[in-house]
Amino acid sequence: MVVLSEKRVIVLSFLILVLLGVPFLSAKECGGNVECNCGDKVIESYNLSGDLSCEGNALVVSQKNIVINCRGYKIKNNENLLKGVGIKVSKDGTIIKNCSLVGWDKAILSSTSDSTIKNIILINNTIINNSQGVYFNNVEDSNITNSTFINCTSEAFYSESGKGLTLFNNSFINVTNGIYFKTTKESYLLNNTFKNNGLAIHLFKRSLGNIISSNYIYNSDSGVSIKFSSNNTIKFNKIINVSDKGIFIEGKKNPDVIIRADKIHIKDNFIKGLSQQCEGIHISLGKENVLTHNKVSNCGKGINLVNDKDSLITLNNLFNNTYGTVLYKSTGEEVINNSIQKGFSAIFINGSQENNISFNFLVDNSFGDIILENLGTSPSKKNKGDNNYCSSPIDNSNVIGRDENKISCYSYVPTIDNVCLLDEYIISCAVLNEALNDSSCKIVKLRGDILNVEGTCIDNPENFNNKVLDCQRHKIVGSGDNYSIKLIGKENVSILNCHISNFSRGIYFEHVDNSKIINNSFINNTLLNNVGVYIFKSFNNTFLNNVLRNNSYGLYIKNSSNVSLFRNSIFQNTKKGILLENSSVNLTKNFICSNIGKDISVDNFDASNHLGLNNSCSIVDGWHDVGKSSSECEFSCPQNFQNLYLCSSNSECETLIFCEDNNYLCNGVCFCSSPSDLDIDGNFVVEDSEVNSIINNWVRGDLTNFNQAKLNKKIHKWVGWKKQKSLIVDKFLNKKFIK
Repeated sequence: MVVLSEKRVIVLSFLILVLLGVPFLSAKECGGNVECNCGDKVIESYNLSGDLSCEGNALVVSQKNIVINCRGYKIKNNENLLKGVGIKVSKDGTIIKNCSLVGWDKAILSSTSDSTIKNIILINNTIINNSQGVYFNNVEDSNITNSTFINCTSEAFYSESGKGLTLFNNSFINVTNGIYFKTTKESYLLNNTFKNNGLAIHLFKRSLGNIISSNYIYNSDSGVSIKFSSNNTIKFNKIINVSDKGIFIEGKKNPDVIIRADKIHIKDNFIKGLSQQCEGIHISLGKENVLTHNKVSNCGKGINLVNDKDSLITLNNLFNNTYGTVLYKSTGEEVINNSIQKGFSAIFINGSQENNISFNFLVDNSFGDIILENLGTSPSKKNKGDNNYCSSPIDNSNVIGRDENKISCYSYVPTIDNVCLLDEYIISCAVLNEALNDSSCKIVKLRGDILNVEGTCIDNPENFNNKVLDCQRHKIVGSGDNYSIKLIGKENVSILNCHISNFSRGIYFEHVDNSKIINNSFINNTLLNNVGVYIFKSFNNTFLNNVLRNNSYGLYIKNSSNVSLFRNSIFQNTKKGILLENSSVNLTKNFICSNIGKDISVDNFDASNHLGLNNSCSIVDGWHDVGKSSSECEFSCPQNFQNLYLCSSNSECETLIFCEDNNYLCNGVCFCSSPSDLDIDGNFVVEDSEVNSIINNWVRGDLTNFNQAKLNKKIHKWVGWKKQKSLIVDKFLNKKFIK
């Protein structure tokens, strides 16, 4: 018989316990009145009474609805080697607030592989000198608010397979990656600050339906990066002193398949480069993206599209970049109505085909306003464009292939002395008429609304020729009679960015030639047989990006020729959307739907005088698009359009948003399924005082009686939290969270 020593028995017993999976020393349960120490399981809400300095892991939250309030004390890795986890969360409803977590591999970890964790709230925390700050895996409907992340060597915030997250009013300072989403959907990054980072925000691998809004990114290598992901929105962000890329969008190319980054909306961002080495907005392998109202300066390339398809670049202001816009091996792009100034070249097209370059303002670019190279030889795939204004005309020697590609450019450069700004405090129709009649004012800009107009507002000023009226999205509102703008016998007039309503005629043109109506809305001109826009005996006028809604007639064109309508939204007018009488027109990519009488009606139709391409309409009389049978457009109106309501003004919705699957966003107009949440102007309103109180308390950090599940239920009830209603959600969040 073998006799074991006492020491050997102890060692053998320990090994057996380990092999059986039995811990030699179990973690203690704590919380409530029981003090928590390193490695403990928190089973009741707990307030720290002092710093907690640990070797290994610190605390594990093992019950639902636990609140850990550090009250400003630290939870610190005593080894200072970026090991272990500060607080591990595995249950729903956990709130962690007022904590300082220092020196961990993961300061806060919430992860599960077989289910989801919901309603995690992190508020007023400081996360400093960690590898990863917050690590989420399969976490949904959770919020990180008013927290600071400093000196993270990896990601400050990482989410994989998440959904419904909101990061609001956090600061990320001197971190490698600020926010990193992988396969994370329908989340909101709002009003966060990023300073001195590598990459501020990164969305990766099928991260869909996210909104990145009103963030401030300063002195970082790159601002926002989205790879292999679609249907995201980037707007109202300020990205200053970026050294690499302000916004970077990239698809993926497998050996046989291209996965494109598509339907991404980039609007109203301000990007300033640190040097001419950076790129403001770069899109590679994208498709059907919208870039609008962005301002980019001091970069090598303001907007750079590489292997991109069918995207829209409109109303951007690109200033002091080496190249304003670059199209490289890209097709079907529409570069429309941008201002590109003081660079080496405004628009550089290399190896790209079938692009449309129109209505751009290209001034003071030293080498050439438009440069075309390596364009191929196929006659059917040439680039085209019209009505660009250049300081270097199209026949400049630096423009290659100009004859084959037919991009026109007019030499017209107004100086600053030609611009008249009308003061918002004295704005009136009389002042406006005086400015438009002043021969020294080539461009007249409104700085305020003109309301309750009696009679005609702009009444045919004698010198209103070769001029621009830019309302800058302000309103001209009548009292139900007469005209907003009445012009007779004028030429080369441009009317931009006006919201005109409640007149008998929004615009009345008679013998007005070679003029442009761009980015305006004509709404509620309904008295008797009122008309949004009436064109009579006029020649060669262009309508681009306008909305005509709820008039008697949207657009009435009579005895006129060479009228071009491009990407206008004409809908819900009480008689007819477009009435054409003895006129010749070109209709391209217009949305003409749900007009109570007819969408399009034509008298004295002559097919040789009309061209229709890619329009949407349903009820027509005497009109058909090219290649279609009589009385038919290329596209039918969405079947559920009759039950949709306008839920945002065109100025807030912006123009030319691509339709989602259920047609909630169509060609410049935002829609929702019920009018109950809308005010008289079509704005989204919230009437639930209880939920307002909850949200306001959340933003202030007051979590007394906070019920996250109740809040989520209410928000889901309001807006469905679905992709097709994302603009309504976004508008609500902007009203509540962004000051």
